[in-house]
Amino acid sequence: MLFICTFDPFGEGLSKYTFREYCEETPPLALNDGTVKIFYNCSFKGEDISGGLRRLYDYIERGKAEDGLTRKIDAAVQRGRKNAVWRSQYMKEQVMLLDAREEGREEGGDIRDSVRISDMLRRGKTIDEIVDFCGYTRDQVEQIEKQMAISVE
Repeated sequence: MLFICTFDPFGEGLSKYTFREYCEETPPLALNDGTVKIFYNCSFKGEDISGGLRRLYDYIERGKAEDGLTRKIDAAVQRGRKNAVWRSQYMKEQVMLLDAREEGREEGGDIRDSVRISDMLRRGKTIDEIVDFCGYTRDQVEQIEKQMAISVE
């Protein structure tokens, strides 16, 4: 599973974070099922990545297609945006996601969301990063930020 982030999701300054399944109680014990989660940090500014990966990161962050790969990706994105079937499916998925979030809030999700948002704010994530990456509304994040400021005073 790949996660392409426009910010450093773990704040460690790496260009890429790779996670594999293992037992928390006995870390050497692994599932060995081949699952890997990789988080790419497109905001990475270091020099220890290839030029091709740098151009991909730049494309993801700024939409600048500067080589063969990013031009091909950009062309596919443009075709996807014009495809009525894909747009319709995307809108249906967004509605289902919003419905699921609302159900979660009704069942106590507000507390979990508040904890997640406040944790991200404490780790220095901006409101825009939280909204973009997690799908919370700007109002939700700003309200939690205000509550945190009041509790500090």
